[in-house]
Amino acid sequence: MTDQVITQGGREPVPFDVASAAAAPDLKILSCHTGQAGCSGVATFVNNSGRDQSFTVWFQNGGQGRSNFVLGNGQTHGIHVRTGDTWSWAWGSQVVPEQNPRYWINVG
Repeated sequence: MTDQVITQGGREPVPFDVASAAAAPDLKILSCHTGQAGCSGVATFVNNSGRDQSFTVWFQNGGQGRSNFVLGNGQTHGIHVRTGDTWSWAWGSQVVPEQNPRYWINVG
C-alpha cells in the first residue's frame, strides 16, 4: 500500500510505502485518507509493537492544533479526523518531536 507523507515546513507530500516500513504503527484501513478532498471520519490507531508508542494527530497539519496520546502494547485509540489532518509517531512515552515525518491518516 502506498501512502503519503507530509514533511515539516509545508513541503509537498512525497510517496511513502507503509507496507515496507515495518516499524510504522498500524492504522485501520481505509475508506478514504486525509489527503483526499471530503474525507472525514474516525481513524483508529493501534499499537501492537510490544512497547509504548507516542502519537500526534496534527489537525490541518498543525494549523488548528494537535492531539498527543501514548498507547501501550495492545491499546487502541479512535479519533475524529478530516481532510488536511496528519499524524506522526515516536517510540516511548515522550511527546512526538515536531520534525518527525507526518503522514496522511487512513479513515476506516
